Amino acid sequence: MDDALRAYRLQAFRYWERGRAIYLVMLAVATAIAFAQTADKGSFGTYGPFHAFGILFGWVGAFIGANVCYSVVYLLEFLVMGSRVQQLFHSLRWILLLGGCLFGSALAWVIAMGLFREMRVAA
Repeated sequence: MDDALRAYRLQAFRYWERGRAIYLVMLAVATAIAFAQTADKGSFGTYGPFHAFGILFGWVGAFIGANVCYSVVYLLEFLVMGSRVQQLFHSLRWILLLGGCLFGSALAWVIAMGLFREMRVAA
């Protein structure tokens, strides 16, 4: 039983950690789009040097929060372990990954839009 549990955990970690890379890239793209939409047409926008720390602090906080939210998927993975729905869950978990990535990207865009708008220097 211990070997079966270890193999299941390894397989779950492999799948979801690959998915985490996709998730983080999608969040980064959503954040970059929000930055581009809120910046002026100049090369650096109207963000002042004192606001860089605020933007970085907010971004790091959102990054940590996004990773914590992503880690909830492991709870689902281990809840179905050994149950009758395990095979169904494994065949359809790409839908969970896709939905989570899309929802996370939309949420990242909304948060980044608010963050970047708040950090603008009045010109």
